[in-house]
Amino acid sequence: MLLTVNGLVVRTLKLGDFDRLVTVITETEGKLTFKACGINSLKNKNSAACALFTYSEFVLKKNGDSFYLSRSSPLFFPLRRGCDLLRLSLAGYFTQLAADTSYDRESTAQVLKLLTNALVVISKNDREPDLIKAVFELRLLTALGFAPLLDGCGVCGCEPGGKDGFFFDPLGGDIVCPDCAKEDGLKISRDCVLLMKRSVESDEKSAYAVTVSGPLLEEFADVSERFLLAQLEKRYDTLDFYREAKELTKK
Repeated sequence: MLLTVNGLVVRTLKLGDFDRLVTVITETEGKLTFKACGINSLKNKNSAACALFTYSEFVLKKNGDSFYLSRSSPLFFPLRRGCDLLRLSLAGYFTQLAADTSYDRESTAQVLKLLTNALVVISKNDREPDLIKAVFELRLLTALGFAPLLDGCGVCGCEPGGKDGFFFDPLGGDIVCPDCAKEDGLKISRDCVLLMKRSVESDEKSAYAVTVSGPLLEEFADVSERFLLAQLEKRYDTLDFYREAKELTKK
């Protein structure tokens, strides 16, 4: 049985000297992992299509519960060549998130679209990496059903513009005004709340089309990251690598 799918390569694992396990997020079949025999050979014609961050067409042969690559061809390279270490590490973080949160066919189709668009934004090199990271984290959580509740205090309903010093609960995903907060939490400014709302409510293009810097960008990146880690309940080594790359760029 042959199965033809289009998808993005999000993970590769070397098997011996010549073979690899390749994981792709597909348009129609969810997340698939297949064995690509001989892929590490310089003469193998499938090497380009099976490279990380590549959007390709794959023809797979199914044998029992396993898939094997028959042939493939690259269709699109969302992440263009020439990205620096920081942007490459960000792309690696995004693909790990996407691979871990592609639970079924429906969710995978949404994750694939978000990931592909984010890689294109990374390649354009005209947006701060921390901004791209925060927007992607929030849009991914929203697609998975964990949208933050930002219209007003989760207890009394007052709007962020009415009072200063709101708090954000990364675990609950809502904001709480200072009068209703039972204990000190993660403080969040009104501007950060508005930025988060824009990120999850705007269309894909508009979500990234904002210029933010300085303390607001730092706050936005911190709140979004804490929210994602609290919801997914997992640490990511690619996130640690991104942080290390970020420190290197400051030197």
